[in-house]
Amino acid sequence: MASKHFLRLPLAAALLLLSAALPGWAERQILVNLKDRYLYVLDLDPAKFPAEIASSALVLKAQPDAAKVLGKFPVAIGAPESPTPTGFYSILEKIKDPTYYSHSKNALLPPGPCNPVGNRWMTFKGADDNAYGIHGTAWPEWVERREAVSKGCIRMLNADAVKVFDLVKLGTPVRITRD
Repeated sequence: MASKHFLRLPLAAALLLLSAALPGWAERQILVNLKDRYLYVLDLDPAKFPAEIASSALVLKAQPDAAKVLGKFPVAIGAPESPTPTGFYSILEKIKDPTYYSHSKNALLPPGPCNPVGNRWMTFKGADDNAYGIHGTAWPEWVERREAVSKGCIRMLNADAVKVFDLVKLGTPVRITRD
């Protein structure tokens, strides 16, 4: 009978392995649940993710209180014909008071209360290489009803978009799930 050998690693070594094994590992992360239509900002405590190496594989065992929810925000998501992509991404760009280009009107819309993307924009790219955003909106009722109306973006109330914008930095991992 073969025996299994486990090697417990110190925290620094475990985090180094985590960063190599799990691209996008960071202490602060965004989780978007498309089923309940909420965006969560999580603060993860790496000390509560003890790691072990078993047969050359990294084994993580998160403790129940490993993640602290810094915020839970309602969102509107992509319409059925242009769904929000699921998967792992990261924040590539952050823009305060963005200008919006309307393809239907062939016009630039300046920052302000009528701007369709609200007062904050955070870019992430999908597997299809399209750019999507986590952003505010000029239509808060869509978010309040948590509708599926966008072209894949994640719409938030403007005040909530500001909170998330201030909580995250470039490179913050974004995980979008259906459940």
